Amino acid sequence: MSIRKYYRAVFVMLLVSCFQLYAQPDLPQLSPAATAYQKVGFTEVAIDYHRPAVKGRQIWGELVPYGKVWRTGANNATTIEFSTDVKLDGNEIKAGKYALFTIPGEDEWSLILNSNADQWGAYNYDESLNVLAVNLKPEESNFTERMMFSFDFVSKNSSMVVFAWDKLKVTFKIDAFQTDPEAKDLRLSPLTKVTQRVGLTDITATFGAPGVKDRTIWGELVPYSKVWRSGANEATTVEFSTDLKLNGHDIPAGKYSFFTIPSKNEWTVIINKTAEQWGAFRYDKTQDLLRFEVTPKTLDHKIERLKYCFTDLTGNSSTFALVWAKLMVPMTVEVNTNEQALKNIETAIKEKPDDWARYARSTNYAIQNDIYLDKALGWINKSLELESNYWNNYLKAYVFYKNGNSDGAKESLAKSWELAKKDENTLKNASPMLKQLEEKLK
Repeated sequence: MSIRKYYRAVFVMLLVSCFQLYAQPDLPQLSPAATAYQKVGFTEVAIDYHRPAVKGRQIWGELVPYGKVWRTGANNATTIEFSTDVKLDGNEIKAGKYALFTIPGEDEWSLILNSNADQWGAYNYDESLNVLAVNLKPEESNFTERMMFSFDFVSKNSSMVVFAWDKLKVTFKIDAFQTDPEAKDLRLSPLTKVTQRVGLTDITATFGAPGVKDRTIWGELVPYSKVWRSGANEATTVEFSTDLKLNGHDIPAGKYSFFTIPSKNEWTVIINKTAEQWGAFRYDKTQDLLRFEVTPKTLDHKIERLKYCFTDLTGNSSTFALVWAKLMVPMTVEVNTNEQALKNIETAIKEKPDDWARYARSTNYAIQNDIYLDKALGWINKSLELESNYWNNYLKAYVFYKNGNSDGAKESLAKSWELAKKDENTLKNASPMLKQLEEKLK
């Protein structure tokens, strides 16, 4: 996506949000939502963000300009939340939820925590609400296609937060206040959680994250041919907000324990219906929902802390992988996003049938995905009955274009131009996309 197309898409989303008096249909986003969570000492730290992709673009200095405040992700401003007071790179921060902005630079980044946690991007960024600004040094790193946050354990009371995208990473340290550093409740393998939205499905893995610590992991610390909790402490759990397929196997929505049986050449993955249990000590095979085989992959670099990650994200699928030491165990997640989206559209329209914007947004989803175009024409006609503006006239033109009705498309596009010209700012922002459709209709 070019920079022009990126900002055009942002403008369209902002336009809809201005009229959004009621909740719109829950539809997939190009930069899907994710959460990184870790317990640092007794403090819970959670980062909520959206994951844009590189897609062959020049990120630093172009898509993300140097010297400007950035939301540190896509869509809503990224947020970070602390359940207790902490220190961030030595600076005391009160418990609470903050927007996490950055100002990228070639040699130095600024990290900003802002008390207005609920905001779209950086458009309403107010410097007077900053509670912290620290300088950080960017570093070169292995390539990361989709932007991500993760945690890197330092001690029972400390963790590094790692931001990675493209070939760059930026880190900062979180220290929890803990009066008794020898407390037995503090874990050497911290409780960690990752949540990723795939299409409209939220997938959450919760696990204890042990470290390698110069040990031989596979075949020694983790024996071959034995059921393993796939982490430390409690059994690892996976939770799915909708039905899905995991490596081609149907799994109903729900929460499950996630066990594995490692071996040199093939791993057995076990999805067990008893979600809450300690390790594998009371593992009951009769409660297995399913088992399947997975071939592990060798990595060219060591991963010190066990983690679960999501890669190769599309609107309908993702690779879900256990990664530790120099090994990755990948599984494929598949979801029926379009079917879920249609249900959400129908529910949203039923809840508020007089909201022009939700009909328009539903139409836009159909256009972008080349689906439900017959329904889309009905949706956009209803939107126009409720209110006629440049955006829904543009969308009707696009539906006509997709359906091969050139005359109808030109007529609706002319109406869109007419309405856009009534306001100078609207015309300035709308012109690029109206011209683009105009070119397609020549």
